[in-house]
Amino acid sequence: MPIQGGVPPYFTYTPRYQKLSTGKKIFRKKFSKTGRLPCMQYKTSRKEALAAGDIRYLGGPCKYGHKGLRYTRNHTCAECNRKYTKQHQRKIPERRRELRKAYRKRYPEKIKASHAKHRAEKLKRVPKWITPKDIKAMKKLYAQATRKTLATGVKYHVDHIIPLRGKLVSGLHVPSNLRVISAKENLVKNNTYICE
Repeated sequence: MPIQGGVPPYFTYTPRYQKLSTGKKIFRKKFSKTGRLPCMQYKTSRKEALAAGDIRYLGGPCKYGHKGLRYTRNHTCAECNRKYTKQHQRKIPERRRELRKAYRKRYPEKIKASHAKHRAEKLKRVPKWITPKDIKAMKKLYAQATRKTLATGVKYHVDHIIPLRGKLVSGLHVPSNLRVISAKENLVKNNTYICE
């Protein structure tokens, strides 16, 4: 495979539009030269985009000066919408919880698939050399977490010290890798391994 200017050809950039001498941009409708990824193509007017069934179109600048994409349904600027959404999500965590709950109710099959994937990962992380004594010890840890939750009123989780699906390192589902910690700590930790 020939390398053009030190970059393999599948990394070469094909512009999404062609700039005319008048300054107007015409979006390309062809595939990139490698044939791997289609170039993005947006209609330049809302009417064309609606006729084509597109969600976005290339509009003029908004009142905040963002040039580029707008939504066909309500003319809003995509950049402004993104910023507003981020601010809104930070301000109203309760609303986010409600939306997640509604999502789980609306798409139960997606949630089930996610849980099934997690269970499968967990099954892959249970070694064949585990003994019934180890399984009993793990069940005791889960029972301890439940007892602590009921006694204190604060929710407790059984945490994998080295996460099952970590980015850098993945642990096993064994008693030596489990501990009982508060739910808040566990959710902050997420899928990361913190060296102690």
